[in-house]
Amino acid sequence: MPPLRLIAVPPCSFSLLPDKDFFDRPATCRFFAKAKRQADEFQQSTGRDSDNPPSCVVGLSQTRPAGTGQFHFFSALKQRLHTNGIVRKWLTAPIAIDEEKKALIYLTKDELKSIYDLPLSGMKEKARDLFLIACYTALRYSDFSKIKKGCIGVTVKGTKVIRLTQQKTLGQVVIPIINEELEVLLKKYDYNVPSLSEQKINDCIKLVCEHVSRTVPSLCKRERTRLTKTERELLDEGKRKFEFDAEGYPVKPR
Repeated sequence: MPPLRLIAVPPCSFSLLPDKDFFDRPATCRFFAKAKRQADEFQQSTGRDSDNPPSCVVGLSQTRPAGTGQFHFFSALKQRLHTNGIVRKWLTAPIAIDEEKKALIYLTKDELKSIYDLPLSGMKEKARDLFLIACYTALRYSDFSKIKKGCIGVTVKGTKVIRLTQQKTLGQVVIPIINEELEVLLKKYDYNVPSLSEQKINDCIKLVCEHVSRTVPSLCKRERTRLTKTERELLDEGKRKFEFDAEGYPVKPR
């Protein structure tokens, strides 16, 4: 994050301003968002400026005298007295409304087991195995594709685990291997996950699921969902078509 350029607005305490680790602390992000919301509510309900609202009004502890620093920060942000654009962008990001969220389309345990039990060979088998490893570990492609024997460890209680550093977030994760199918799949490749491009996995798993759907009808079911902003724009521009049900809701295959 670039350094903040501030103009003093007395009396002011910036002791709780975001620092370089701001976005590594979700609780801090939530605290600042809550402080901003309370400041806006205070100003709307009293007609007073929110630079120095009483602690009892905003719910801040009297034992934290530096707590009003957040309000100075947001007031200065509104008056363009500093240039912390990253925080401004984060705070003004649109809030997802439950009614506008896409449907959570997922595979059940029984459906995953049906995919696991399907006899396959060649690239389809490898793609299926990698897909299931992703499902059982909840890892991104960039992470599960890096699993090697050196990532496998055992806890003090004897539970076998996968330890690795996520590529996107650089966070350390420890995933217990408690699923029997996951253990079998990892052993199959001697705990060295084979290499296959993400596109190949996507192409092959579609064919695999199409084959499984002949005996598992639920995989053929179409779910009512909502289009993303990008999908709506593509639809309006005529660059993409989507299927809609009788009530006008978009539907997508599972």
